[in-house]
Amino acid sequence: MPDNYKTSCNGRVKNVRKHKNCSFVDIDTCNGMLQLCFSADIMNKLPLCGDIISATGSMSKTKTGQDTLFVTEINILNASKNPDIVDYKMKDLILARAKAEESVRKVMRANNVIPVSTIVLNDCRGTSNIEPFETVDIKGRHFYMKFTHELGLKRIMTDTQLPVYELGKVFRNMGKGQRYYREYTVLEAQIPYKGLSDGIRLVQNIASAVAGEEGDFGAIPVYTMEQMFANIDMDFWSLDENTKKTVYKTKIKKLPGLFFLSNPPINWSPLTLKSDDNKTALEAELIYKGRGIAHICEERYNWEDIKDGLLNNGNKGELDREFLKHMSAGMPPSVGFAFGLDRFLATLRNTNILKEVIPYAR
Repeated sequence: MPDNYKTSCNGRVKNVRKHKNCSFVDIDTCNGMLQLCFSADIMNKLPLCGDIISATGSMSKTKTGQDTLFVTEINILNASKNPDIVDYKMKDLILARAKAEESVRKVMRANNVIPVSTIVLNDCRGTSNIEPFETVDIKGRHFYMKFTHELGLKRIMTDTQLPVYELGKVFRNMGKGQRYYREYTVLEAQIPYKGLSDGIRLVQNIASAVAGEEGDFGAIPVYTMEQMFANIDMDFWSLDENTKKTVYKTKIKKLPGLFFLSNPPINWSPLTLKSDDNKTALEAELIYKGRGIAHICEERYNWEDIKDGLLNNGNKGELDREFLKHMSAGMPPSVGFAFGLDRFLATLRNTNILKEVIPYAR
């Protein structure tokens, strides 16, 4: 556009810089920061920090070449009483999250996976050791907030044979430390007639798309659990169970870079199909900077196997008999995965605190 064209803008005053013959005001608009210039004849109308204003003037450049609105008219829409409380970083976070979620949806659309929404309140607490939030209705019936999209997605896939996913909130009663939070966003999917390699490929595409300008990961390597232990001169199968898990948590997961770790022992994954070796599970985890970002597995689909897996998947919860009854209809072979979007965004921003990437977390 040419210089000196007339325009208007709205926004919040972020700072004011007074000079002898003019003053400059930076305002935070919907489209980013904009500098305003007030000449001496209207400096008596100068707004204060935090004020919400509407300004009209001519758009041009200063001597330093900065785009500036030379104000001829100003209207204070709302005078701020507490400007220090404004969180200017929130806009960057909101836009980053919107971009990340759209990147996820774009990848899923390209792979013909369909978005769905499952119920938040269930009448079964689930078999996991996770403590769900609980509420009681007027009739005394207990309901529990979901901590995974998985069971709802499996029911939909069983009825429709469609590849489906949900990107939304899950809730866990585990807000006891800064690394965890009570609610966070996770992407989960169930894709029929696909295997572990398909799930790994899709998760790689999602990770690369969400990272965007943060970095191009290229082809993410896939290592088996046995290979990773061998890389640090340890024979995985000769170790006792406690040592395996200790080394996995303290050494393997701490290795640098982004990588998939596949084929854990079958007793680590009671809901996953066995590999041909009958010792390992058809499962993989995406690990980055010591954190588990995504989990992928080929699902058990035989009714007896599903029941056995649920019964061995924790000892605090209860068996969801309505879900198990639904699975008796016959669930197709499938690959499922969960991708922790908040956790990945936190890792990209070099923080271990999920609250820092969740808007207005308390």
